[in-house]
Amino acid sequence: MTDNLTFFALIDDNNIVVNTLVISQENVNTGLWGDPSKMIQYTNYTRGGVYLGTDGVTPLRYNTAGIGYTYNPVLDAFIASKPFPSWLLNTNTCEWKAPVPYPTDGKIYNWNEETQQWVEFTGA
Repeated sequence: MTDNLTFFALIDDNNIVVNTLVISQENVNTGLWGDPSKMIQYTNYTRGGVYLGTDGVTPLRYNTAGIGYTYNPVLDAFIASKPFPSWLLNTNTCEWKAPVPYPTDGKIYNWNEETQQWVEFTGA
């Protein structure tokens, strides 16, 4: 009998995610897929500390891990790469936030780092 399959991220010595696996804890413990001490469990479908699935799973590590993400052991969170130099990390959600709130008028916007403003997307 094997354990249930769960999501693990393999991190390097700089806490960068180099691989993600769906694997049992039993198989993680063998070391065949990487150093077990570098395998960090996470929940899929998780963003900002909220599980987005429908089966009532408790979220782990704030965000679904992705290759290139950083694991922050102090926050116990996976954090995506910073999208723009001006954006700040919200440590309550472990997500990056623009210095100006996204407009709520239902339109689609892109961030302009030079002007530090949201610019309406026109499709062109």
